[in-house]
Amino acid sequence: MDSLDLFFKKYSYKFDKGYPDMNNNQDVLLLESLLNKLGVNLKEAFEDTADLPTEIFDLKQQILNVSGDIGYEIEAAQKHSSKDYYLYFKELSPRDREKRKEITQELINNKILIPLNPDSPISTDSKGTPKTDVNINGKKYTIFVKGSGGKFDTTTTEKEGLVVLLYNSDITEPFTKENFVKNMDKLNKASFEGISDIENNLKSYLNIFNENIEAALNSKAAINNLNDPLSSALTIKKEYSGKKLVRDGIFNTLRKIGSQATGIEADKWNPGDVYLQISEPTIPTVEEVQKDYSKLNGLFVNDWGSTDAPLVSISLKQERAQAGKAKGFLKKFKPSDIEGTQKEYNLTDKELKWTPEQYGDGINIIKDKFKTKFPSDEKALIKYVFDKNPSQPNQLRAKYGAYKALDYLLDNFSQESDTSPILALTQLAAYGMSVSGINPTFFKITGKSTGEPTTPSKFPAAATSRLTPGTKIVIEDRPTNGEIGISISVDIMKGNEVIDTKKLVVVARNNGGAQGTIDLKPVK
Repeated sequence: MDSLDLFFKKYSYKFDKGYPDMNNNQDVLLLESLLNKLGVNLKEAFEDTADLPTEIFDLKQQILNVSGDIGYEIEAAQKHSSKDYYLYFKELSPRDREKRKEITQELINNKILIPLNPDSPISTDSKGTPKTDVNINGKKYTIFVKGSGGKFDTTTTEKEGLVVLLYNSDITEPFTKENFVKNMDKLNKASFEGISDIENNLKSYLNIFNENIEAALNSKAAINNLNDPLSSALTIKKEYSGKKLVRDGIFNTLRKIGSQATGIEADKWNPGDVYLQISEPTIPTVEEVQKDYSKLNGLFVNDWGSTDAPLVSISLKQERAQAGKAKGFLKKFKPSDIEGTQKEYNLTDKELKWTPEQYGDGINIIKDKFKTKFPSDEKALIKYVFDKNPSQPNQLRAKYGAYKALDYLLDNFSQESDTSPILALTQLAAYGMSVSGINPTFFKITGKSTGEPTTPSKFPAAATSRLTPGTKIVIEDRPTNGEIGISISVDIMKGNEVIDTKKLVVVARNNGGAQGTIDLKPVK
């Protein structure tokens, strides 16, 4: 039995799943605590690389001098390759790509980083890490902004639970340094009604603040991590005060019925992360819903502020969150038997063992298919912009994975005999926004890090989508990363009426293994 087996045999009982879930902030903190007691200091991973070049050492010092302006303090500078350096920032989530990009832009705005390409200063690697090419004292470096995480970092579950807890609290104004202790006292007294299944998880998270009050009230990240869900809670309370906000009990029951009845993922049938309960609903059976979707969808109000149905479906988004995920859309199709078409959208075991040259050849084969599918004339509604392949092996594999997923979609998409790439890409984007044609009305609330209330966006029941007239879909493939970006404008429709228009970038990329992902990002 090796040391890891001994460790988990001894400590598995401390984790809810029997092992540490690395997506669970509390599990990560517990694991760190256990390892520290054993003499393993995980913080060593975020120390400066020995013998940093003078240019990078000086760069770190300059960033420390503007910490107050950007709101985050640099923790370490580490060498990744001869010209690539990672800059780690304290209390910055490793998963928050948008915030990392924002910090990169702040460093550019403060003249700390001088991009070699001012027209396109920030790009990303195959994992979505923001990077910028700079010239320092005549030497070229690529700088990556990364997060070292921190004790105040939250998981998605904790963020959703905090919205309910803050709704249940007496807090009426955003967290500030001055009122932090008073607001925390109110939060500690709030009821866990509606979130009973994650009560212990949330109590553990709140204890991090309670045990580190001084650090929390002086941390921009900590205050933002409370104000973002507070913004959503105050938005809901402004229109629906004194009700019950839930993500347990009836919430789980209806999501299960919806998924079973429609045959699609629960959060794509209805992307509500919480339900506002106005009255007690009558719960239909799966069979009843399969015959008539209104039996289930009719349980949700169609207008914000309305009380003519038992429930309000609310989708919660962070200020810098992605617009949605769309890979599940590929599961809807049966692979074609036609020779030369993609039979699956993930990388096979054989493909995972390919050489860089084989990935390059695979990309080129799909590129040639795309060139025939997308005419190059000015009237075409799809513009395909491609460049040479990446030079880095990991980017080549990621790029091939992205191409394969899109190729699978275009090879196998069919709706009522319509196989057009325009409809396929439009519906891919719509699916990512949970506009499925069979969804109930839901309202999306994007929290503000200031804690101020915001305005919900309505997505009507049975909404459909179309490419916004007069616009083009632009598929862009750059050699500097492992992604493919698709810029698209989508109209959200209720019958023949345009309810809303969303400008998005659909990003296809590989996660470094067999699986890929397709994310939606709003265009600012």
